[in-house]
Amino acid sequence: MKKEIFSLNLLKGICAILVVMIHAELYKKFLLSPLYRCAVPLFFMISGYFLMGNNGEWHREKIGKYIKKMLLIWAITDLVYIIFSEFIFTDHSIILSHPNILQLIVREVILGGQFCYPLWYITAYVWALIVLRFWNCKSDKINLCLIGFLLLIKILLGAYNCILPFDITHNCIVDYLMNSFLTSALPFVMLGGILKRYTATHTGPKIKYIVYLLIISYVERLFLWYCGYTKGDLFFTTPILSFLILMWFVNHPKFGQTSWIRTIGKNYSLNIYLFHLLVMWMVEACCTQIGLDIMNYEFLIVLPITVLLCYLIGHTKNITNRLSATWGGGKIRYDYLDLLPYIENSKNNSLFYLYTMGAH
Repeated sequence: MKKEIFSLNLLKGICAILVVMIHAELYKKFLLSPLYRCAVPLFFMISGYFLMGNNGEWHREKIGKYIKKMLLIWAITDLVYIIFSEFIFTDHSIILSHPNILQLIVREVILGGQFCYPLWYITAYVWALIVLRFWNCKSDKINLCLIGFLLLIKILLGAYNCILPFDITHNCIVDYLMNSFLTSALPFVMLGGILKRYTATHTGPKIKYIVYLLIISYVERLFLWYCGYTKGDLFFTTPILSFLILMWFVNHPKFGQTSWIRTIGKNYSLNIYLFHLLVMWMVEACCTQIGLDIMNYEFLIVLPITVLLCYLIGHTKNITNRLSATWGGGKIRYDYLDLLPYIENSKNNSLFYLYTMGAH
């Protein structure tokens, strides 16, 4: 059995917290934007790291199995959000208010995130897996050129669109390139795989270089603000900073061994990503009812509630199985609970190690 890479589980936990920060409000959180903008790229890169074999090739047969299981997660997660948005948190209703249901479904299949925007991650990851299942190029030079080209498109059409000599609004091609797996999931998953090969023969960067690049990231952010930055979540420094951060954590596998954030990353990172929006909806609805303004500290409320929810979900299967055994029955099978983070520790569910970046 392979040993746990404690540092990567710690990094998963940090990224899960940063993802919640991206979507929840927090006073002056823009000061942390160069850091939290690395969270999703790091998730994809950690996944790519574990999808790449020690022989320098993708685990193609396993990827095929992962695709099927990821499709199940995709369908179930969408169903959960549809139920909650249409019947409980109706302010977030999509289906009843959308003029063309067929168009909505097509966009969900192609881009994802139609029923809850942050869930585009799942759609992008599925499509990236499909491409990698058939990707046979082993040349790092070609792969890096492709990665650089795709990321350049994302950066120019996003954060740097203000310097483009043409208008990109209401352009369906630009809309697809900005939001599809081609410029989000695929290049970062591939970059994680390349890092796996690279770290086999190279040591990680020194902390001071990561700090230097972080400072440059803040300078870039100020430059974009000065130039009229309006949208986009990927800067020129983001892929490089993410790569260096992941490389440092890979080269320090025992770092964070006793940290509670490592436990969050190991057991609950997937569920935090999937369900923190539901918690946000609940918190916002409750605060609206009592007239409480939490605009400046919503993150501080949403994060602990989300972690608690994920903890309870992760232990529900254990409790029900113990009760079943006490009453003389066999283990109770919960198909949906089997998708939740408790099974991330199961040897027979390696998909969830890779999808949630399980560091084993």
